[in-house]
Amino acid sequence: MNRFSAETPSICNEILDSLFSEPKKILIYGEAASGKTNLILNLLKCSLANGFIGKKTAVYISTEGSEYQYRAIQLNLYSPNILFAEAIDQDHLLELILKLYVDIDLMNLGLLVIDSINNFYRVEAESIDGLKKFIALLAILSSLNREYNVYILTSAQIRVGEEGLEEPSGMKYLFPWADIVMKTVIGENTRILIVEKPLSFALRFHIGEDGISWIS
Repeated sequence: MNRFSAETPSICNEILDSLFSEPKKILIYGEAASGKTNLILNLLKCSLANGFIGKKTAVYISTEGSEYQYRAIQLNLYSPNILFAEAIDQDHLLELILKLYVDIDLMNLGLLVIDSINNFYRVEAESIDGLKKFIALLAILSSLNREYNVYILTSAQIRVGEEGLEEPSGMKYLFPWADIVMKTVIGENTRILIVEKPLSFALRFHIGEDGISWIS
């Protein structure tokens, strides 16, 4: 469990928990089915268990529909201190974030999750208006983190970039924006979480019915 107790979120891994010693902007990216959402939901589960969620409120916003709901029920994440929402487009996502900003003192918000942050950007990136909305979203999230000490946890979908390299849509904006960047990879009989920023190391994990189990 998190050696920083209820003062910080936990993902039930002491090495990763040490990165959460103060409010951060965290990005997890990777291919489909590589474990991004499971890692995020596991962080909610561990943070509920260690008391961070309860002392603070967590908000989870999905931009990919309601597929997360079954897993959230399976992990028993339905708590008065975890609020779930589904954004239908970029405008709706911005509306939800701005509402949180206005009501933040009432909510006692400690953790905001967006899964995934670049889903709508992938569609709207061709337009100047779409890019402006994406940059505005990142700016608002930075303000929540900096001014109100809210942990920001986001996932990102990947696309095939130049020379066939896989990268998240909008990576040139996301990488410098995030304090912590992690990549999920499907390995042989396991999954791998590669921490790319601010340190460089890798951890292996399994996904089970009860959540993530870390492989030492």
